[in-house]
Amino acid sequence: MPRVLGASQATAIVVGTIIGSGIFLVPPAIFVACAGAVLVYSYAGNLKGSLLGTGLILLGLPVLWGVRRVYPYASAGLEGISK
Repeated sequence: MPRVLGASQATAIVVGTIIGSGIFLVPPAIFVACAGAVLVYSYAGNLKGSLLGTGLILLGLPVLWGVRRVYPYASAGLEGISK
């Protein structure tokens, strides 16, 4: 039995691919826009608390980098087991 795609099947594959790729592009863009709005309102409403939280996050980054340097495959999941 030969495997042949007709015009309607090929069109369905292309349309499905286009719609599927759009589904993965839209949510990150919406997240970035909403996160920006939340940050603006947070800093406008409680500047002292927002600056304190930002400082704590930034202080945690060197700790994360240090842990990743000592244990480079700690968060690699199953891929880290084979290395």
